Amino acid sequence: MHYRFDAFSIDITRRSLSCNGTPMNCDDRVISLLELLIEAYPAHCDQALLLERIWPNTVVSNWSVARLISDSRKLFKAAGLEVPLIQTLHGRGYRLSHEVATRLQPGTVLDAAPNSESHAETYAESQAETHAENYVESHADAGLTRPQRAGSSAQQIAPPSASAATYRRLLRPALIAGGLLAALLGGMALWPGETRDRLEIGEPQGVKGRILWVDDHPQNNEAERQYLQRHHLAVYITSTTAEAMMLLSMYKYDAIITDMGRGEEPLAGLKLTQAVRAGGNHTPIYLYTIMPSEAQRKLVLAHGAQGIAVDSETLYLLLQPLLQRAAPPTQADGAGPQA
Repeated sequence: MHYRFDAFSIDITRRSLSCNGTPMNCDDRVISLLELLIEAYPAHCDQALLLERIWPNTVVSNWSVARLISDSRKLFKAAGLEVPLIQTLHGRGYRLSHEVATRLQPGTVLDAAPNSESHAETYAESQAETHAENYVESHADAGLTRPQRAGSSAQQIAPPSASAATYRRLLRPALIAGGLLAALLGGMALWPGETRDRLEIGEPQGVKGRILWVDDHPQNNEAERQYLQRHHLAVYITSTTAEAMMLLSMYKYDAIITDMGRGEEPLAGLKLTQAVRAGGNHTPIYLYTIMPSEAQRKLVLAHGAQGIAVDSETLYLLLQPLLQRAAPPTQADGAGPQA
């Protein structure tokens, strides 16, 4: 993702900062700070969130945040910025200044000259988005294959308190992916427990509950999914937050299971939890991850998750309400949860 304002360009993906096309020498934490403040605006970021996201698994004092804020302001002021960069909200935290926010332009690199390839990509993206939105709107009231259609549409799920710009940024790729996927599949649903290259219509009979499992390495959880399916719980697999948001806008699930880190995003599970709750969706969310820190555990619970499991037995205990309403396990399941 790229942002620019005045003479400055911020490349979040490449972790770089430039002024008038000239790279600026800065700590990577400055990029992380700007990313968090931009994503949160017009809301603020408190010190606890900044400490957890910028210094993960590291014990530092609150003075580290204040020093980083001061260094960032000095960096931009020395480069010629004449308006405030960051606003201090005493007792609450920090927020991107209104002056910078109103000048911020996402999606463009300052020193990148336009070319035919970039124009072609922009046109293709706009056409895909238009097709997706038209398809979703035209099929809003049409019957959908199970799982059941969610009670609210994508346009209705963002509450007034949520940041509209942030939520549109999260939902936009989901709409594009959802429209194209729905158009290609013609209403076909993922067969529970299988990878996305095998498609069937509908789901098995006798399903007592539906789970959306978000993980970029689903093969690592095959045994757990088989156990849940033997207990008549349908499991639907996806690998990205964007796909998960799209599915949640279309279907109703009884639980969401997600990993914490995916690809180059170490806190993907936390971001998914924040996006789901920002959309007014109260589906129970459980993180299934390897040895989370106590700080991460507190953070995801504070943002709306219902529990964290590091092994299959703990996961089954968290899902006990769903397992209890499902049919009794067969003899092949054994007496208790199986890893």
